Amino acid sequence: MGFTAACAFWPEPHHDPNPAPLDRVASALLIVNEKDPVTPIPGARAVRTAIPGSRLITVSGKQAHLALPQTLPNGLPGSIPATSTCATTAAIEYLVPGRLPDTDTTCRPDR
Repeated sequence: MGFTAACAFWPEPHHDPNPAPLDRVASALLIVNEKDPVTPIPGARAVRTAIPGSRLITVSGKQAHLALPQTLPNGLPGSIPATSTCATTAAIEYLVPGRLPDTDTTCRPDR
């Protein structure tokens, strides 16, 4: 893993920043790379189970952290490409017209 998990050693005790139970969340689209070293897929599956109205998009076989395209901040040149056009399309469908996929979906990586 290419990072130090600073949060695991943070000197403050953990507290739940959201007092609302996850089962009261109306909907959520969760997108994860299957082999993400930073956000392991069991966590995404657990959140999917905790939010009944959610859907999980899994980019199969991809060992990367970012699933969606990223643009560098403050006008800096460059960007990080998406790992899967399929996952990006699902995100756009959820964020713009508010449509979730009918079922959890497995997407192939672009490369």
